[in-house]
Amino acid sequence: MDSAYFIPKLNVWFNEGILYPFISGDGIEDANLIGSMIPSINLILPYTSPHYIKDTNAHDLYNFSMTCLENAYAILKSLEEVYEELFERRLTVSALNEVLVYPRVVDYGNNLEYSKNQTPSSYVLDDIERLKRLKKMILK
Repeated sequence: MDSAYFIPKLNVWFNEGILYPFISGDGIEDANLIGSMIPSINLILPYTSPHYIKDTNAHDLYNFSMTCLENAYAILKSLEEVYEELFERRLTVSALNEVLVYPRVVDYGNNLEYSKNQTPSSYVLDDIERLKRLKKMILK
């Protein structure tokens, strides 16, 4: 026996959490910390090409990335609603460390900064719109 489990035709194993912006991601070594948040990249569109997913088509990669963004949005929106209900103020990017142990921020590069007064879900919503704009190019 080689393993305890047999999963036929498993090509990729996902750790779902690292695919969700603000919740987790792959930390970037040389990036500067933004407060207590770790600059990270999520290995999905529109942040990077998910080249680690082999033998699939652009349509499936697009749908996978969109699903990850929509899930992240739903999770963050729920966190924001509960936080506001409990503390009577908005959960902003600067307050993420109050609900997440190691909050992350998407690293967009050196010349872009986050408004710490915005909600994390608003940034994910922007990324959903960004991915929608790229749809025609991705799905040629």
